[in-house]
Amino acid sequence: MIKRRSNIVLTGFMGTGKSTVGQIIAAELGYEFVDTDEAIALVHGPIPKIFAENGELAFRKLEREISDVLSKRSRLVISTGGGLMLDIDCIAFLEPVSEVFCLSASASEILKRVNGNGQAGARPLLEGDNAAMQIQLLLKERSKGYGRFREVPTDYLSPQDVADAVIAQLAIN
Repeated sequence: MIKRRSNIVLTGFMGTGKSTVGQIIAAELGYEFVDTDEAIALVHGPIPKIFAENGELAFRKLEREISDVLSKRSRLVISTGGGLMLDIDCIAFLEPVSEVFCLSASASEILKRVNGNGQAGARPLLEGDNAAMQIQLLLKERSKGYGRFREVPTDYLSPQDVADAVIAQLAIN
């Protein structure tokens, strides 16, 4: 079914369903699922702590390292942190060996999702008084970077429906 590239990467803003959808796709295709944020946290500790103690640049360096490692493996469904595939080095590692999809959602849906699961406060880039405004600013800032990848909208869809949409696109390519 999937012959051109050996991995599937799901990128996009936080709260778009990358991890949930990625696990479904991996199970359906018999691939291994890897969440880059979880892989980094497993080795280096919680991401908010990495940001607090070492800053965003140190975290982005860890994302480049995990991208390099994962690019050498195959049959993976990789859920990336929201900024990973905006980094030119991460793109250079993963895009040549992966089918890349950008999951998207409206700012209001993202806010609902990250607040609904209690994670807004645990998201270093959403710290402060106005998470809604921060989401809108970050979406605008990242729109060009995300726009380079095939978009899969997630508003009003179940994770299974989104996974089916990604798998359907794999079948056509």
